[in-house]
Amino acid sequence: YDTVSYKLSVYKNKVKLDKNIGQGKAEESLIFDLKNEIITALNHEKKLYYNLPKKLYNSNIGKEYKIIKTSNVKNILGYKCIQWRVRNDVKKTEITFWVTGKKYNFYQRFLKLWNKTDNCYQYFLNIPEVEGYMPVQQVERTLLRDVKTTILINKISDQKVDTLLFNIPKDYSLF
Repeated sequence: YDTVSYKLSVYKNKVKLDKNIGQGKAEESLIFDLKNEIITALNHEKKLYYNLPKKLYNSNIGKEYKIIKTSNVKNILGYKCIQWRVRNDVKKTEITFWVTGKKYNFYQRFLKLWNKTDNCYQYFLNIPEVEGYMPVQQVERTLLRDVKTTILINKISDQKVDTLLFNIPKDYSLF
């Protein structure tokens, strides 16, 4: 198994994603400006930053996606989560999302700007009326029910965020 950990910090229209945090320091970071649709990548080792070229999000909603919004409920991390499933017979995959929501308005815009091609993100964006919801747990399986990918949120905390987190450090140079 390969494990990757992310930490998301959110303040208004800014999101900071830190990847693989070890000994209190991130391996790499991305700062998302959701209002201006800019992603700035930070290389902490070399103290460099650069703006990533914008990739236009292209909705791939098609007939091959079958979306099932169930009434199944489960408590995860103290949040009431509802089960949504997205099945794609062409790719022989189904992803189960346990979502909580109505207060995570940044999440859909964040995913569209990040524009990752991983199934879990693309499938989530194919679900109608997803604004405000965020998956707390998602499991991608083959149609034979073998697990391919699991993504878990292990902590959500509502606390004051230091807005300096979303600034490029002064000692970093443009790459």
